[in-house]
Amino acid sequence: MIISHKHKFIFIKTCKTAGTSLEIALSKYCGPDDIITPISAVDEQVRQSLGYLGPQHYLKARSEYTLADYWRWMRKREPISRFYNHIFAQDIQRLVPADVWNNYFRFSIVRNPFDRAVSRFFWRHRRGEVSPEQFRSFLFKDPEALGRNRKRTEIDGESVVDLMIRFEHLEEDLLTLSEKLGLPRDLYTEFKSFGAKKGHRPKNSTPKELFAGFDDGIELIMKVCKKDIEEFGYGPP
Repeated sequence: MIISHKHKFIFIKTCKTAGTSLEIALSKYCGPDDIITPISAVDEQVRQSLGYLGPQHYLKARSEYTLADYWRWMRKREPISRFYNHIFAQDIQRLVPADVWNNYFRFSIVRNPFDRAVSRFFWRHRRGEVSPEQFRSFLFKDPEALGRNRKRTEIDGESVVDLMIRFEHLEEDLLTLSEKLGLPRDLYTEFKSFGAKKGHRPKNSTPKELFAGFDDGIELIMKVCKKDIEEFGYGPP
């Protein structure tokens, strides 16, 4: 998640949508007062090697600690975050001044929910062999997780983003984003060079293969991800 005061934008980061790669690319243009939340240690190494700004201004001040925060700090000896990686829009709104929330350009990324479900499965099972049966069990174990990305970008059931970047049209939509924010037009070229979190999904494990004969799974995603499917024209593989 990034809140850039320099370029007046709020990037609400969704899961398994190439958000980390975009976050790294955007970090290049952030200023010293911008809020940047941490990403994985491996991806932070990439960001650091490029000389881009890393995590900053995301922690709670000690004066803001609640009793629960102090208890957690005493147990783990870790500072308490005010902002975090996949923070929900409603929490951002609560934590920033009204003029920031109302006047900054808000954007996020959406991805075909069938493709994202497969990507999420292989991210969770990135060690060892997997089977279609494991995928089916995974999908039904936490069905609400399928719609959590949408909820991250909504408040009271209504979308709060000014631009939803489509994973399937990254080059086109990142050009639109660049124009909106006044960033270089080659943002997509820079973005695709990072490839953060790639390599966990076998090349032959497509949504078409994993959803073959899995009508219950298709029905589940059609129900839970109804808004994204209707708004962006997604459908079963």
